[in-house]
Amino acid sequence: MTETTETTTSYRRLSAEEIILLGQEWENYQRWERVREYVTMLYPPDAHEITISVTSEYNDSSYDDRAHILVADREGGLLSYDLSRPWWGQFEISDEERAEMLEDNSGDIRNAPAMAEEAIERLASDLLGVELVETWQPRDPITYTFVVDTPPAISFAEVLVAE
Repeated sequence: MTETTETTTSYRRLSAEEIILLGQEWENYQRWERVREYVTMLYPPDAHEITISVTSEYNDSSYDDRAHILVADREGGLLSYDLSRPWWGQFEISDEERAEMLEDNSGDIRNAPAMAEEAIERLASDLLGVELVETWQPRDPITYTFVVDTPPAISFAEVLVAE
């Protein structure tokens, strides 16, 4: 004779605050997926953490957005681009430009060679949501930090929706 045990799962209604939190966590999780894709395309496999900062810089009569994307390994050492990644194959990079890129770990997109700068800015816009624009007012600084190999937590992994 086998004994069958039933487990009952209880459900409850989420509060308004929990729903808002869940929406924010889900948005953050989706941003992390795009950030991970960006890092995987441009940086070495040992990339562990990325910090994305966007600030406004005064330029004569307007403000230009400036992005710094810092990528570090597990020990906190800053990484430069990994030019052996397939994404970089679309550019003809001279030995001099290659050396400069490998030495630069400032994270400043504008330090990329001219032929790759626009493509990196487009990729940062598409995947990271970083849009570099000229405005008449400074923007508040924005900074995001993600651990590349660890997704952000989601408070409620499953949500029951009544049909």
